[in-house]
Amino acid sequence: MKLIIDNLSFAYKSKDVLNDISFRVEKRELLSILGPNGVGKTTLLRCINRILKAQKGTVFVGKDNLYKMSTFEIAQNISYVPQHSRSSRLTAYDAILMGRRPYINWRVSQRDYDIVEKIIRRLDMGCLALRYIDEMSGGELQKVSIARALVQGPRVILMDEPTASLDMRNQMEILTLIREIVERDDIITVMSIHDINTALRFSEKLLFVKDGKIHSAISPSQIEEKIIEDVYGVRVKIQEINNCPVVFPLESIIKEKSNGGD
Repeated sequence: MKLIIDNLSFAYKSKDVLNDISFRVEKRELLSILGPNGVGKTTLLRCINRILKAQKGTVFVGKDNLYKMSTFEIAQNISYVPQHSRSSRLTAYDAILMGRRPYINWRVSQRDYDIVEKIIRRLDMGCLALRYIDEMSGGELQKVSIARALVQGPRVILMDEPTASLDMRNQMEILTLIREIVERDDIITVMSIHDINTALRFSEKLLFVKDGKIHSAISPSQIEEKIIEDVYGVRVKIQEINNCPVVFPLESIIKEKSNGGD
């Protein structure tokens, strides 16, 4: 099973944001989308599951064209975890149960409850189940969001900055959890992320985006200083630590050439 993005393009009115984006991800793979602020990482995620309708291109999960599916059918195939979840006066249990909405007709079934309880046990969230989400820490709330995504029974999970605003311990806990889900459930995961070193450590594939286009699509072992310098305009040094490449920024910033510039 594959997630295939084929020539996806999107524009806000007259402003082009994405131009002919194509890539594929296999099951049990985690792909990280990287690039400067404003290059369209979040827009790309939202186009994949049709929160935003691309002006051009198609998205396939296996042989199924998502752009020919209903909203409920898309939700049964793809879960989306936004960067910021709205806090409300819901318990974690009820918030997770909302992930079953694509399958609920008139009322919640016993199967829906069983799936929710299974995921809560699996993620060791029993102590959070009856707490209100507007009283939770960022790490706790992110676990609720992941649990809600899992109860949808998706083939693909999209995550927008899953570690944003989390401390180092919570970052490691959430990404280790995501890594376990990818491997255990054969789920394809695509996430946008700013931390290059985190992406190098946890991902099978890296997708660098610049000016609305794919600059590089590589594995972590293929990372080069020139790629990062071209995409971010910052000089870096790459060293290997514990068999994993690590990026260190240097002092100098690469200045773009311009008329009359230095």
